[in-house]
Amino acid sequence: MWALAGEPYALDCYALSATGDEAWACTYPDFPIIRVAGTVAQSWMNDIDGASAIAGKDKHVILAGGYNADKGRVVLLRLGVRAEPVATFHWPAIMNRPVFVGGRDGVLHAVADGQWLRLAIGDWVAALG
Repeated sequence: MWALAGEPYALDCYALSATGDEAWACTYPDFPIIRVAGTVAQSWMNDIDGASAIAGKDKHVILAGGYNADKGRVVLLRLGVRAEPVATFHWPAIMNRPVFVGGRDGVLHAVADGQWLRLAIGDWVAALG
């Protein structure tokens, strides 16, 4: 994250969600993954820029969206020293149409063409083995 007199700050919040009593965010300009639980904030550097939706749970995060050709990008990341990509795909449902995409309780939700689509972190992690 950028710093002003040694303090981190965000110019814009690109993605924001909640899981239980935790808040998750991905902010501009450096796009760190941020988790706030009570009065404790943690952050992980991240190489995925421009994501417009986030869903977080335990040691994993899903980021969705991005700039230009990455608008339909969906990435599963593992939180360690950094936020490291585990798997990526392009989801046509969120590409080039009016769509809502947001995260809540470790699930990425998309509403497009009258359909409600869900992708749970736990299901994706289990599918990867």
